[in-house]
Formats: sequence, structure tokens, C-alpha cells
Amino acid sequence: EETLAIHALGVRLSFDGRGIAQAMDAARYLVGTGMKTIRLDVLKGNVPAERVYRKDGFASCRTACIFYEDTGMDRIRSV
Repeated sequence: EETLAIHALGVRLSFDGRGIAQAMDAARYLVGTGMKTIRLDVLKGNVPAERVYRKDGFASCRTACIFYEDTGMDRIRSV
């Protein structure tokens, strides 16, 4: 109840590299929510996304498998 989970955040490929994810500033979503932490789920191997989140102070905490209806099982890393 004290963790805000952002599970599916995507950036259209045509906007890749423009700093869209950085502009999101995930920490601002904590203000006024009573939440103490944010968990971001990133598809394992999505190095650009992991790099952005680490730059913002996030750290990897676990890897898990999750089922997507359109792609089946996939591995995610929570940061």
C-alpha cells in the first residue's frame, strides 16, 4: 500500500531518444499520494529504459516473469 507501481509505460519508436521518459519525472507522482516508493517494471533487455531510470536514482530490485496476452510470457525487471 506504500508503493506506486508503474507497470506499462511505452514511448512510440518515432519519439525514441527525445527524453520523453525523463520528462515524466516519476517522483512527482508520489507527491500527495501517501506512497513512499515507486516501482517501475521494465522489459528485461530494455537497456535504454533501465539507463534512464538508473540516472533518475532507481535501482534494480528483482526480475520476474509476466504474461502478456499479445506476446505471451516475458521477463521484466523491477527498478
